[in-house]
Parts: sequence; C-alpha cells; structure tokens
Amino acid sequence: MNKFRFIFVFLIASFCSAQNAITKGVVFYSQIESPHIGGKNGPVEPSCLVFNKFESSYVTRKDSINNLIATESKESYGNKEGSVVVLNTGGVMSYKHGFQVYTSLKKDTVWSSWSWDKFAYVKEKKAVINWKLFNETKKIGIFECKKAIAFFRGREYTAWYTNEIPVPFGPWKLQGLPGLILEAYDTDEKFYFCMQKLEYPTKNAAPISKVVLESGKKWFSVKEYLAWCDNNLLAAYEKGILLGIDAIKNTKEELFKEFME
Repeated sequence: MNKFRFIFVFLIASFCSAQNAITKGVVFYSQIESPHIGGKNGPVEPSCLVFNKFESSYVTRKDSINNLIATESKESYGNKEGSVVVLNTGGVMSYKHGFQVYTSLKKDTVWSSWSWDKFAYVKEKKAVINWKLFNETKKIGIFECKKAIAFFRGREYTAWYTNEIPVPFGPWKLQGLPGLILEAYDTDEKFYFCMQKLEYPTKNAAPISKVVLESGKKWFSVKEYLAWCDNNLLAAYEKGILLGIDAIKNTKEELFKEFME
C-alpha cells in the first residue's frame, strides 16, 4: 500500500509541476521611443510579452499588433482600477515579424532583432543587470509594484515590478528582478514601457516565439551590433552630404536604446 501511495503522490507532484511549468502569461505594453526629445513625447508602439517560468518573447512594431490597435483606436488596454494611456500608433512603421527579443533562462541566452533601414540580429549571453531594490511602492492597475534602478547598456533605468507574478521578465531586454516588470523608463524618459493589459494565467494562443532569422543573415554579438549601428549612422550621414542635405552626424547614444556593452 505504501508503494502505491508513493507512486500516487509522485504522479500528482509531477502533474502539478508540469502544470506550473507551462503556466503562461501575456502582457500588452505601450512602448514610447523619443530619443531626441524625451519625456514620453514619441508615438506609442504597441508591444506584447508572452512568458512562462523559463522563457519569454517580446515583440513590438509587428503588423498583427498594430492592426489590432488601429481597429480599436478609441479604446485602451488598461485595467479599470488604474490609470492608462490610450494607444495611438502615430503612423509607426510595422513589420511582419516585428522587432523581437527572445529570452531563454535554460540556455542563459537572449536573441533579438532590430531594424534601422535593414534588420540586424543579435545573439548574446543573458546580461546580469545589477538592480538596486527599493522599498518604495505604487499601484499599476491592480498590482502592487516595487521600485528598482539599474544601469544597462549606457542608460540608467527605473523599473516597477510586481512580486505577485514571480517571473524575472519584462519589456525589451530588461529582466532579472524577482517579479514581472510592469513599467520601466530611462532617466530622461527617452525610452518608456508601461503595462496596459495583463493576463496571467492566460488562455491566449499567442506563442512564445523565437526570433526569426532572415535568409542570408547572421547573428551578431553585441560588439558587432554596435559597430553595425555606427556604420549605418555614418552611411546615412555620407548619403545626406552627397544629396546636398544639411546632414547631422548623430551618435548611437542619440538614436539607439543601446550604445555600449
């Protein structure tokens, strides 16, 4: 009897463990990028994070997300209990697969894609972000959130995360906190992310998608990606000169979220 009891308990524990492992969540964020002016003054880029305990995929500027927002432009994705931002894409260009970030805790790796005229694809070891945790709290929607601050890829970010959903993910490449990040922004608010709708657990069919690598492309390291950004900025500047345009030689810091390793 004890043997059968042990097997029964083992099977129940295994079933619960498997169910826990596949519990999935979906977050819709407003992402705003206004590198030249700051202060959340750029157009909203609707974005989506799909996650479980072991992996996450974040996507923005994806055709299917922008089309959804366009058809519901008079509505918001907010909770009734909290203030929200009404989503307005402002004519932001979208793509079939969008800009993607896929994070795997098991492989300790992050894959991402981003476009500036052409797409670049980056594969990197998951960064260790040295967050400083604070006792300060605030409500975002129905969730109690705590404050954290860290320096990442050249900028200082403030993040608000909730222990009510104990997964280490967040928008873009921001991760590593003891709870899901619902809001984040750099010091000048040139790059801003805010949760608009959260489903956890969810029955949403959205997959945790890996980054789709274009045919003929290769994975860059972070160092190679930053060099790619510099090359594109220089090419744009030289093209402007040739066309007789009063070209401005911008820097990575002025235009991109990441400008150092």
